[in-house]
Amino acid sequence: MLPLNPFGIPDVPDPDGQDVQAFAAQVELPGDDDCMDTEPWSLSRSADDPGTLDGDWESRWYHGPQAWNWEYGVALLQSVKDRIYVLFADERRDYLIDLRRQGNDLLVGRYVNVGNPEDSGPWAGRIEGPERIVGRWAHGRWDFARKVVHETASQRKLRDKLSGLQRHAWVPIVRVGDGDATASKFSGVPWLGPHEAWPLCPHCRQPLQLLLQLNSKTLPPELDSPFGTGLLQVFFCTNKDARCEEQLVTQLPFSPGHYLRLVEPTGTARLLKPPRLTGRAWNLGFAIRPTVGDGYYQTRLITGWKKVMDYPNDDECKLQGITFDANDDTDFHYPLSGDKLAGWPFWIQQVGYPRCRRCGRQMHFVFQIGSGWNLPDLFGDCGRGFITQCPDHKDELAFQWDS
Repeated sequence: MLPLNPFGIPDVPDPDGQDVQAFAAQVELPGDDDCMDTEPWSLSRSADDPGTLDGDWESRWYHGPQAWNWEYGVALLQSVKDRIYVLFADERRDYLIDLRRQGNDLLVGRYVNVGNPEDSGPWAGRIEGPERIVGRWAHGRWDFARKVVHETASQRKLRDKLSGLQRHAWVPIVRVGDGDATASKFSGVPWLGPHEAWPLCPHCRQPLQLLLQLNSKTLPPELDSPFGTGLLQVFFCTNKDARCEEQLVTQLPFSPGHYLRLVEPTGTARLLKPPRLTGRAWNLGFAIRPTVGDGYYQTRLITGWKKVMDYPNDDECKLQGITFDANDDTDFHYPLSGDKLAGWPFWIQQVGYPRCRRCGRQMHFVFQIGSGWNLPDLFGDCGRGFITQCPDHKDELAFQWDS
């Protein structure tokens, strides 16, 4: 039977059970400002429509009587009829919360750990407004917050001015854990043919880290195979000890510290545990938690896609023939800065599309990897990684990062 939740993972068992109702009846919900001053929110998730709870949120929780040690994560909220589903993720775990809305502002339901179904219990909360949900679980607080971006008249004018350049992008919906060998995923075990070895870095001879694998069959159908058919795989050397970043200039496209390919997964996959990494992987402020082998990044399986609108940055607009004057409000929240399929690249230094080594044509943007979203790499100082492809030579792929 197909799951009722929109994320394609197993449903929360008995979300309206008697224990849930008993918990909701006796729990004392906090006020919006209760305990908040001890550690203010630092919000990066935003929403354009305050009329719906759907979308990206920040989340934090603690265990115990006082808010002295908040644990932070992110959450995606999605409404389905009279229920609100929450997919929460932090550095160690994913939770699915299945809630029923009671009255105007109460939410009541149950959470379950996606990787450990025995870790489950009641949750109750109150909607404090379009930017805040306060709640409790059996052992403490569990809150959600975001910023609602109120577009100004000048920003609406700019959006109209850029309407000819708007593109759709798709943000990956993920959960912790690996799938089968051909699944779309961040990190994890890639599909390798029956006689293929794990790719190695030519400088340090250590295994390359799988950053991303995309299966064309699991992409949004309206994209019509953006990079062709099969699997797009991106491997990258993350060995900090051997200074491969500097020696191989991994910031630039076509560096030997990258390995990209488009492959049809035919024949029996060589399912194997990744070889041991003896060098230190990058760890610049985000926890690296190995799940498939020592030193490898936590695997996040892509279970779906969220369609959003995207626009280019100032420099790209100028290259496209758009000029700005003093009346234009260019404080625009685009391009989108995180992980995304299609849309516009979030160039930081300058527009930098590489050119195909075979025909010289400018390569097309395929995918962006943000700093610390689904992979812990910061790509320099909170940089972005970009995957591009020649429109004529589909096997001509490049990875680069900008900071």
